Amino acid sequence: MKIFVYETLLNHRTLANVLKHLPKTRNVVLKGYKEGQFKGYPTLHTDKEGSIRGQEFDVSAEDEAKLDRWESHYVRYPVTLSDGSRAFAYIIDPTTFGDSHDAK
Repeated sequence: MKIFVYETLLNHRTLANVLKHLPKTRNVVLKGYKEGQFKGYPTLHTDKEGSIRGQEFDVSAEDEAKLDRWESHYVRYPVTLSDGSRAFAYIIDPTTFGDSHDAK
């Protein structure tokens, strides 16, 4: 499985701390979204004109579990990157936290 990261996990020190190793990442762009915050947490919001630079990497089942624990206020959401590849991004769950489009 591939994961798209933005914001906090772009910091390789943080990513290595969460996973206990630093995976090989590649720079990618996610179009159709913009970065924002919801209740103090960074998240993604749909935006037809938006684009976000981030990184993508492969995760093992063990890494997936570590990321799920770290991103406990988020759900994994399938996204298509600008090069057509598919990945999952962690996004605030609007059914749990309210409408994410109301973020300030």
